[in-house]
Amino acid sequence: MALEWTAVLSTSVDEIDDQHKELFDRINRLLAAITMNKVGQELETVTQFLTEYVVHHFGTEERYMQKFGYTNFVQHKAQHEQFVKNFLRLKGGIVNGGATPALTKELRQLAVDWLLNHIMLSDRALGIFLKKKLPMDARAAAPAAAQRPFVNSGPATSATFQWSDDLSTSVGEIDNQHKELIERINRLLAAFDRSTGRDEMGKLIEFLTAYVVLHFKTEERSMQKYGYADFPQHKAQHETFVKAFGRVRDRLLADKTDPQLMEDTRQLVVDWLVNHIKLSDRALGLFLKNKL
Repeated sequence: MALEWTAVLSTSVDEIDDQHKELFDRINRLLAAITMNKVGQELETVTQFLTEYVVHHFGTEERYMQKFGYTNFVQHKAQHEQFVKNFLRLKGGIVNGGATPALTKELRQLAVDWLLNHIMLSDRALGIFLKKKLPMDARAAAPAAAQRPFVNSGPATSATFQWSDDLSTSVGEIDNQHKELIERINRLLAAFDRSTGRDEMGKLIEFLTAYVVLHFKTEERSMQKYGYADFPQHKAQHETFVKAFGRVRDRLLADKTDPQLMEDTRQLVVDWLVNHIKLSDRALGLFLKNKL
């Protein structure tokens, strides 16, 4: 699974984006090394890079937050500290016991989850804040419209999501519904590239209306049936998505000419795919795997 840098990950701050791109490159080297069973040297290289990264990169972000009075500085810094704590624990294990398969897997998961969640959510929120504070020459150029976020299990293809095993919940009914979602998102992204996305967006809205009813009920039925401990939190995430989606749908009905509406719709489903499925749904899948 290769991680692709895309425009949606941009914070609009050159210095931060360049450091993120370097991180992507190093993590992809690690993933390739794991795939080829050549972990030792590459693992040592990436752990050394990450040691420098947590000092230099986090320091960069925190300086910006303090300089401009970022409201969420305390929470953001706490995420940095949690990553440092987890990383140093893993690094210590590698130094003391070598690059065991378990440590290698845990390091890979730590890095990948950090890329997909902290950058996609916290760093992009910081970027939106900094975009209003920094002069234009200190920010990144506007990203190309054709670039889209995706996690690709093969060669990169523009504006395409690829189903991969790391999205699987191991529950056939849930996975099939997720695959249908990915197919509909890909149709929408293709429509964006052709500049004919308005009608396609309407179809996606119709599909998602059915999706939030059918798919969420499917998951919630399974959680209730088998006594899933995180049911309240998982259901709350569903309700948050329904509310956000409802706002987008209302805007579509009120003003179909809003040029920002397509991007907001795309961002909503993309963030849901990358974050909710890869984290909450896969955790649910691990639980259900032992019950079904």
